[in-house]
Amino acid sequence: LYASYGPDYWLDHLPTLPREARLACINKYQYPPGALLRAGLLRDGLRTSDSATGICQFFKPERTLLARRALPDQKVSSSESFSVLFSSLSPLSSPYRESDSYEYKKAALYDYLENEPVLQILLQEPSSMYRVCEPDGSCGIQLALLYWLLPDTDWSQTFLTSGYQSAFLKFKRRETGSQQPLILAALRQLISERAPPGTHVHRTLQLWHDGLSLNNNTPITHTDQYLELREVCSLIREGTNSSLFTECADAPMDYRLGRVPATLYYDARYPTRTQQFSARELRLILSQLHRPSVLRGQHFYPFDSDPNYAQWFNQALDMIVQNLLPPPVPPPPPTQLSSPMDDLISSLSQSTVMSDAMLTQDTHLDQSSVTHDHMLPSDLFDTGYFSIQHQ
Repeated sequence: LYASYGPDYWLDHLPTLPREARLACINKYQYPPGALLRAGLLRDGLRTSDSATGICQFFKPERTLLARRALPDQKVSSSESFSVLFSSLSPLSSPYRESDSYEYKKAALYDYLENEPVLQILLQEPSSMYRVCEPDGSCGIQLALLYWLLPDTDWSQTFLTSGYQSAFLKFKRRETGSQQPLILAALRQLISERAPPGTHVHRTLQLWHDGLSLNNNTPITHTDQYLELREVCSLIREGTNSSLFTECADAPMDYRLGRVPATLYYDARYPTRTQQFSARELRLILSQLHRPSVLRGQHFYPFDSDPNYAQWFNQALDMIVQNLLPPPVPPPPPTQLSSPMDDLISSLSQSTVMSDAMLTQDTHLDQSSVTHDHMLPSDLFDTGYFSIQHQ
């Protein structure tokens, strides 16, 4: 018997192979990006579950662990356009014991949220800056250059001054206000410092550079030449005020806006974090969200931050604590029991009242009898008493 182990066979088994063997198969059979994506892989052999392509509402725990999760997952909304998701690091982890007091539990829970990456934010960003990056396939490169060239301060006023209706970077040679020499110089520096030779990001940046140099306004022509989110993240200097969001495919559709919310995927101030952050980190990010951007439908563009984000986050954090640890119900007030002495005093009081009432009644009777015995004769005639006695 003869069995053929060709490209179709190995494509089905690629996700289970070690990364070195996976890359060897991809290089040997030259799978198209679409086939790799259907197999759950990216061009460089990484799984989509490890990349920004598979953004979800947090990691999904195994179904068998859901019933045993010490702190259940929570999703709270402090605004129509802002939500926070919580999921504990481990299904069995809890920052307190059930025997601890409520005050200790609450303090321990706040400390846990403050310091552990267990929170994810979802928001609906404004799309007024959609065309700040030209939607021609090179938007990822343009966004990386914006992060590279612009100062590390709030960039919304910069884009507002130049106008939202056209691309901010004038990279075409024959357009009004062309900045092509400056952009090509920055692009060469970006390639030299942030794009290792032989990588997809290096080839794409070099392709765009060479095309612009030859007066080709749209060198990026195929989707497999687009930069992916994690590749754009790799082009940003660590420690800068740079925040990248991406649409969360697993989140429910907001029918008011006709789209799913976006989640914070990467912030250069915390380069080791992706999608999951601590409350302390998110509070700093949202209070100084100077240069946010988003990836939606394969298009990158910056957006304007809302000053209410930090306030909404703090409100959502309190709501999560309230849901996970509701305050204890106060016990009912104790019933007051009477002592034997109280019963004796009450009995004597009732006896005194009854004696006074009987004495008052006897007094009225005596007064009545005395009055009848001392009636005058004129009174007898008036009352008819005499006529009755006479008969």
